[in-house]
Amino acid sequence: MNKILFFAASLLSVLQIACQYPVNDATLPDPQKFIVINAELTENYGKVRVTYTLTNINQLGGFNIPPDPTATAYVLDSHGNRTDFLTDGKVDTTFHGVIGETYQLYVKVEGVNYESTAETLRACPAIDSISTVYTRESFRSPNDFNFDGFDIYANLQDNAGEENYYQWDWVHYRRATACDKKFNKAEQREVLYPCNPYDC
Repeated sequence: MNKILFFAASLLSVLQIACQYPVNDATLPDPQKFIVINAELTENYGKVRVTYTLTNINQLGGFNIPPDPTATAYVLDSHGNRTDFLTDGKVDTTFHGVIGETYQLYVKVEGVNYESTAETLRACPAIDSISTVYTRESFRSPNDFNFDGFDIYANLQDNAGEENYYQWDWVHYRRATACDKKFNKAEQREVLYPCNPYDC
């Protein structure tokens, strides 16, 4: 069972925006954007991810994903031992957190320094059992993505005298209806090619 310590910060990047925009062929300036720092330390690994929030709307009305900012990150324990991390969110299995040890995260983004409060890595209880119950939200339309689903229950005995918080991570899979798409020059649009067999 992994014991996990999370650091998370959402930091405003200051931008100055004028009150009026002339209407011409130029694009509007980006709205406010934020730096998002997510870090996770466990007994088995550590990882740090530094990104920007979605910033500007493209010509199709969707959001463009900005490139990751230039950043460095490291963690100090209570003895001053330093562990450096990449900021791409990839798991670093050379890091092994110690239960009861205190860690502090330091991140430098585009020349600006940020630091977390010191946090102690706590032990978490073992899960006694996990069960799933199929549910149907009948108030929704049957075509709604959330019409059918599962409730998942985890039973455990929390450690006495501790105020704990838990994070649930999950991955959803569904059948693919198309296995390829190509641009049709004659029709000037993308065409989806169905899977063969259908439920690939």
